[in-house]
Amino acid sequence: MKRGFWFLRAIKFVIFLALFLLIGGCITMSLWNWLIPELFNGPVITFWQTIGLLLLSKILFGGFGKGFCGGRGRRDKWSGRWGNDWNNRCGMSKEEWKERMKEKWKGKAEGMSAREWKEQMKEEWKAEWKAKIEKMQKEWEANMEGMSDEEKEKFKKKFKFTIE
Repeated sequence: MKRGFWFLRAIKFVIFLALFLLIGGCITMSLWNWLIPELFNGPVITFWQTIGLLLLSKILFGGFGKGFCGGRGRRDKWSGRWGNDWNNRCGMSKEEWKERMKEKWKGKAEGMSAREWKEQMKEEWKAEWKAKIEKMQKEWEANMEGMSDEEKEKFKKKFKFTIE
């Protein structure tokens, strides 16, 4: 009895898989051949190319198996990874992270107008990037020490930037 049950189940699986591939392939091929050549001047594809495209998209975007974490689903994966473990998020506790966010957005919360707060954030951003660019310039100048004057000029022209 068990042998016949599994055999019947396998036959049903093969039939439904073939039917799914036939219907899904025909629908996908029809949509592709209707839209892609007209919109993007793309190629017209055959049924087997469509099946290959469906298989490729399954591999790239869907994967195989029972889902994430052995079938527990996406929700358990992300809640376990981010929801409960604040120390691994940014290397700080939840309270430290909240304080950092309060410090970052304090001007907005202290009653500054949107324009004032935007200008303050813009100045902070400029100062941060100015320091980064100056650091890069020092590193580049250190790298240029062994170059001839002609090579230095080519290098400076190729990577020219200014700090305001």
